[in-house]
Amino acid sequence: MGEQLPGGADGAPGSRCSSKNGVTTIVRGGVAVAKKEEIPCQRTEDILRHINVLLSDDTEGMDDSINALEKYGEDAATLIVDTLIKKSSQPHIYSNLTAALEGIGKASVSSLIHALGHINDVKRPEDVYLIVSIVETLGRLKDKRSVVPLLEQLEKLNVRIRNNHNNILTDICEAAKIRIHSVLSELDAKDGLADLLTMLGDGRRRIREGVIDSIAKIGDRRALLPLLRLYETETGISSAGAHRMKEVFRDIVRRENILQDDKLFKPCSDIERQTLDKLYPKQRMQGNGNGSSNGNGHNTSKQLP
Repeated sequence: MGEQLPGGADGAPGSRCSSKNGVTTIVRGGVAVAKKEEIPCQRTEDILRHINVLLSDDTEGMDDSINALEKYGEDAATLIVDTLIKKSSQPHIYSNLTAALEGIGKASVSSLIHALGHINDVKRPEDVYLIVSIVETLGRLKDKRSVVPLLEQLEKLNVRIRNNHNNILTDICEAAKIRIHSVLSELDAKDGLADLLTMLGDGRRRIREGVIDSIAKIGDRRALLPLLRLYETETGISSAGAHRMKEVFRDIVRRENILQDDKLFKPCSDIERQTLDKLYPKQRMQGNGNGSSNGNGHNTSKQLP
């Protein structure tokens, strides 16, 4: 006979918990709604009780429950993530649940990654909000195991953007992509660089806020020409934005030792070359046309000041 569970996260009136062969089954209304391997019923009940506090207005008990959940480790993370998915239509509860997952730490990573796999399709804004909440939690946990799942979310969002005619949802998806790129850059992962450069474009139209910051963290010579073009556009709109682009441009030039006569600037128009003269950091060296090596294959670039 099963144990009665407290109402709330996985337990509601009429819910019960039973264990057999090391597997805990949570039953609601006569239907098995969740199975947790090797989580004893009493342990499950204790975890759910603390989760229910996180879902309540009990602000005084919130910190105590978050601290208590830490000691349950991966078991607590599994049940918290289950709650997060089941209550995905209620974004206002995300912060308390993700705070508990952060408190649990690295033991939460597998459950969070597993949760991303449950979001098969992006159909509503709430789906995007859930992805972002999980992604940002993974970002704060700073675990390299997150990289591949984060790339999968980019593709998931790209599919929705390509196939969607709802401008609001498209806008939300594009904003979410920037958040994902920010986390990837914090993890020093360049795997998503191609997508980030696509968001940057060729520099002939304005871009979303946040793209430049991710480009700055990753740094790539392919971003230089778009940044050069964007600079002039941004100068007439936001002096702060233009200054930021100049900083990022110069940082990439210094980081990769790019010469002013590098072949990547060959497509520049006369006006863009004037901009290049303004943006390029002052330096004392001569280029050879490709900014990388001389006839003997030796690097001729020097670190820029």
